[in-house]
Amino acid sequence: MSNVLKDKLGNILNPHIPRYEKPIEYITSTNESITFTPKFNCYAEIMCDCATWGNNGGDNRINIVNTVGDAEEIFSFTNIQAGGNTASRPLIARGVWKCKKNISYTFARTLSNSGGEHARCIIVKLVPIP
Repeated sequence: MSNVLKDKLGNILNPHIPRYEKPIEYITSTNESITFTPKFNCYAEIMCDCATWGNNGGDNRINIVNTVGDAEEIFSFTNIQAGGNTASRPLIARGVWKCKKNISYTFARTLSNSGGEHARCIIVKLVPIP
């Protein structure tokens, strides 16, 4: 008879799948930046999006920057699109940073465009580091 690992409800657990003692947390904002203080060491997966338009084919660029807290950047990218005068198009930036517990972090999205924007949001997913 082999030893089988089970959870509190009696479900068999796969020992090769990581288990997190802390839940994943989500934070959202419709502002230009977002500030949070994680209660645990984590990866912050951040996505910013908005709808933008550029005048006369001008470029629109969006990216995410860590302005407070000195988080360790794992990856991030800048998204670029050519403008379509008053026809808005989605523009998205993403990145992942390693954050330490009990330290306050602020992330801001930067947008340079030749037209306008609307419907912006920032979503942060805090994934505990096992």
